[in-house]
This record gives sequence, structure tokens and C-alpha cells, in this order.
Amino acid sequence: MQKKKTKKELDKEFIVNDIDDLYKDRNKYYSKQLKKLNENKKITDYNKEWLKKFCIFSKGKIVNNKQVKPYTVGKNLSELIWIFERVDKDIPKLGVFDLHEIMDMINSRDRSEATKSHYRRVIKQFYSWYEDFDERLFDDDRKKWMRTKRIYKYLKSISGTYKRKKIDPREVLNDEDLKIILKKGCKTIQDKAILYTLHETGMRAADLLLTKISGFSVDSRGIGTIICGNGKTGGRPINVIRCVTYIQEHIKNHPFKNKPDYQLFYFKFRRGNIIKRYTVQRLYNRVKRIIKRSGVNKKHNPHWFRHSRASIDQIESTMSDQVIKRRMGWSKDSKMIANYSHLGNKEIRRAWMRSVGIQEKEEKKKELITCICRRVIDGNLSYCPFCGRPTSLKVMNEEKESAESLKQEISAAIKSIPDEPEKRREFLKAIDFAMELMNDPKKRREFEEKKTI
Repeated sequence: MQKKKTKKELDKEFIVNDIDDLYKDRNKYYSKQLKKLNENKKITDYNKEWLKKFCIFSKGKIVNNKQVKPYTVGKNLSELIWIFERVDKDIPKLGVFDLHEIMDMINSRDRSEATKSHYRRVIKQFYSWYEDFDERLFDDDRKKWMRTKRIYKYLKSISGTYKRKKIDPREVLNDEDLKIILKKGCKTIQDKAILYTLHETGMRAADLLLTKISGFSVDSRGIGTIICGNGKTGGRPINVIRCVTYIQEHIKNHPFKNKPDYQLFYFKFRRGNIIKRYTVQRLYNRVKRIIKRSGVNKKHNPHWFRHSRASIDQIESTMSDQVIKRRMGWSKDSKMIANYSHLGNKEIRRAWMRSVGIQEKEEKKKELITCICRRVIDGNLSYCPFCGRPTSLKVMNEEKESAESLKQEISAAIKSIPDEPEKRREFLKAIDFAMELMNDPKKRREFEEKKTI
């Protein structure tokens, strides 16, 4: 049996404000790498000393009005450790040909192009800082000075970028894919709320997991606002409609729904009903499992929903690039839309046709409608999630047919009431329940939904 936690323990577990708390042992990563450097016997004492000085400088650095996080410094240090443990000379004795070998080692690694480019950027950053302290540049010996200048000239010529792999636009998770994922892959209302929110907003995993219960609100028209957590680029409000009802239903079932400072989403172990905070790794594993179960054979990780949303907004939305950037958490000068939007010839043609007012035959229009209760809802819904009213005459007729069918079944059943008192009581109870369903369409829908689970 799980021991009951105190309020202090619960607050520590479920009030998360820092992105580093969403990653296992991330706060300890820098000290771990520093210990690894001190214990490393392959790196010379001189190089160790200057690597430590570089770390102190990096920790005090301000980038985009924010102090560099210890984890980032630790990540850079881990890459510098890998480089310098393969070098048997002190930094002042390294020549341009030694740096050629270092770059060759990096580029020959069995790693992604993104990882290799990061190694190149880190060595460039280190030498850019070390240049101010390199005594060879202040030496009277002109030959030594020239050899040293050649090193820095070579490093400036090294590219820190890489050619991005072209992604097939068919990999984008569209609305039809999402329907299948929700129907076949999701087992809980929280799963549906997470997947729908990721798809509608394109939020980063950390932004989603840092969002608190109090960060979600709905206005009188049914338009929701999510104040996403203070993640990579800070908190921001995002307006939503389609995921609103899923989030509302999830909050109703939230074990800490009366604690607004707690995280909106929580992780529940399959065995033992133990509840923990969601980490980024747990979210990645969960999303992967859900999409695999649904049978949708496309890329499956939380960040791919971000790529998909950027692509869909470029094709279908009337929003300007600046509005898309604000929703996605990018600066107004950012060029990330180009990296995140994956458009093929078919998508470009569809976007152009829509811009000139032509709709393709097979394209089903997915509009928002205003219900009689004045809430804005998804036009594909059969019933308003707020007031429960049918959204079309077709749904109303189906409802009447369903009620008539149930009425006939009840009439047929009444003719065969059992004589035995106990069975008779159970039978009449079932009839009462059936009559209640017949007179209450909302309860009837809920009953039908439970039957299909």
C-alpha cells in the first residue's frame, strides 16, 4: 500500500516551475560532468584548468536576457571532455593540423549531423573565449604569432551549421490521424486531452508539462486559453477550442483539481495507481505507446506534433506568419517556420486553391460553429459539449430513431415479466433504467459510449 504523502511532499512533487525539473537528474548534470573532468586521467592538468575556467565564464553568461543554465554548461563540458581526452598536448602546443584532426574525429563520429554540428560549435566557442588569454598572440616571435593566428582563422572558417534532412510531408499528423489516435490509441480522458492539446497548439513538451491547472480557463463563448508553462522561451497565452472539452473533462477527474498551483497533467503508473509528476521522458514514452497502439504509421513523439501544427497552419490557416510565431513561442525575427513546416507539391497546391476560393471535391470543410447556447464549438461534433444539444437536424432525427427503437424494445420486454419475486424486481429495475435512458438523450449517449469502451 502506498504511504500517504504530506502536503509538503505533494507540493514538492506536483508544483513544478523549472524546466530542469522535468528531466531526470538534469540539475545534477553539470556537477556530474565536473567530477568526470577532475577524475579523467587522459586530459592534461593544464587543459583541465582552462576547461574549468571556461565553465565558470559560461555559467555567468547572459544569452537572450537569460543566464545560461548549468545543464547547458554541463552538456558543452561533456563534449569538450570527449575532444580533449583524445588530445595528448596542452592547448598552447596544439597547432592548426591538430585541429584538423579534431574536426576529422568529430565529423567521422557515428552521430547525427545535428550532434556533430554542436560539437563543432562548442570547440569554436571555447577557442573564441580562449583567444583573449592565448599568450602566443602577445609573443614577440612573429612566426609563433602567425602560426597562432592561423589556428583562429581556421576555426572561424568551420561551419557550426548542418544540412537538415528533408522530411516527407505525408508524415505530418493531420486531423484524420488525430481522430484515429484518440479513438484507438487513447485509454483515458487525460491521454485525449494531452494529444488534442499538442495537436491544436503545437506546444513544446516542457511548455505543456509546466502548465498548471490555474493556467486553463474558458470564456462565455467556449473559447479556451492556456497559459503555458515558463519553458524554453517563457510562458505565453494560447487560445484553443477543439481541445477545450477534453481538458475540462480531465480536470473534473484530476486527483488534485482543487489545487490550482498543481500541474495540469500528471503521470499514473499502470500498476498500483501511484501518481507522480510527468517528466519529458515519461511523456515521450506515453505518446509513443498511444500512437503505436492506434496503428497510425507515422513519426510519433510529442515534438512531431509541433512540426505538424506548424505545417497545418501554413497550409490551412489564414493566420499571418507573425501570429503563428507568437502561438508557437518564436521571436518575431525567428526563421524556425522554415524548419518546422513540411509542405509538398500537393499541400502547396491545396493552399493556393484555398487562397483563390476553390475547394477540392474530397476536402471536407472543418469549420467552427456557434451553438444555440452561444458557445463556439467544432463543427464536426454531433452534440454541443457544453449544453448537450444536437448540432444538426440529422443528429436530431437519429436521436428520435434511437428513442423509438428503445421504446419498442421496452414494450416487447414488458410482455415477458418473470413470476419469481427476486427476478421480477431486477427486471423492473432494468425497465426503469431503460425508460430513464429513453427520456434523457444525454444519459442515453453516455450509456452508448460506455458500451463501446
